[in-house]
Amino acid sequence: MTQPGEAAYWLALAYSTDLKLTRLKDILADWYVERQQPLPALLDLSPAELDDELGLSEDEGAALLNARKDVPQQEAWLGSLAGRGVTVLTRGDTRYPLALVRALPFAAQPLVLFCRGNLERLGSLSVAIAGAQDASDQAIDSAQELAAWLAEEGVGVVSGLGKGVGRAAFRGALTAESGGAVAVLPMGIHALEIDDELAAALEHGRALLLSPFHPNARFDPAQALARNRLIVALSDALVVMQAGETGAEREMADEALRMGKGVYAWEVDSTEETGDARPTGHPSLVGAGALPVSTASDILDMVEALKEMSLERMEAEMLPAAPTLAAAPEPPAELSPQATLELLSRSGRVPEALLRRLKAGGDA
Repeated sequence: MTQPGEAAYWLALAYSTDLKLTRLKDILADWYVERQQPLPALLDLSPAELDDELGLSEDEGAALLNARKDVPQQEAWLGSLAGRGVTVLTRGDTRYPLALVRALPFAAQPLVLFCRGNLERLGSLSVAIAGAQDASDQAIDSAQELAAWLAEEGVGVVSGLGKGVGRAAFRGALTAESGGAVAVLPMGIHALEIDDELAAALEHGRALLLSPFHPNARFDPAQALARNRLIVALSDALVVMQAGETGAEREMADEALRMGKGVYAWEVDSTEETGDARPTGHPSLVGAGALPVSTASDILDMVEALKEMSLERMEAEMLPAAPTLAAAPEPPAELSPQATLELLSRSGRVPEALLRRLKAGGDA
């Protein structure tokens, strides 16, 4: 009989123990990350060995070893998921996003990711686009236009696929001839209703759906907040189309700044025709470290800065194609958004096609 693959052990530990997730991650951080030991070997230990090796109490050891009996069942589940087009990426998978390993401590990294679509979208230079759910029509239109242009420039777009800005950004990226997008879901991957447009994008490798939640999990506000942190971690920069002084989008921006990522605040000026208003949180967001952008040349400079920083990071770290068992190295210091724009301000004339595509907030 063929032995189950290691992914089945990850699923068994994630779903078949009575340990709290925080405690389970403490154990895995010690055994898997620090000691670089495989998961099957962990579940082969006796309760006494778990005590000697990891200091687990009798109850903790019993709870952990409870996962052992469910490994064959999880192996069968993997096959069932694959039959429905779902790929499971565990923290031990070489395809697990290195961006998450770089940006998040192990305790915040999902043990399991459920994916549908083109996994290559995870490794590309990418920008997250976010905005308030009640964003103005102008902000939503600008998000779609921006996403389409970024995709044409070879930059991936990451969003939450929520209503308003998130959905507009995702669909805007798909309108580009060679574009693509990643959507991080606040629900299980089976719980999302997939329309014909999204189904076609998945079939042709232009989109990737990703969820850290059980495939059948329904939408939950707490899951949406947890999802937002993954969006930021997966991206090289964040563009906030519209946000208030507080709220999920402002929290995403603050999180991105803490991670050392570029944060850009898109200006939305009020007009007599639309009545749209400048986002109230814009000044405070800029004061916290975000860079205001309102013109096509600003966006061009942002993309060029991101490409430059991405190349410098790759050269400095000489990173492998996928994470190893060991903890990822600390990311090198990056230039601030303002410094990179100043560095690249001599990028030259902005193409007329770009000016036509974007709804510029001023002359380029």
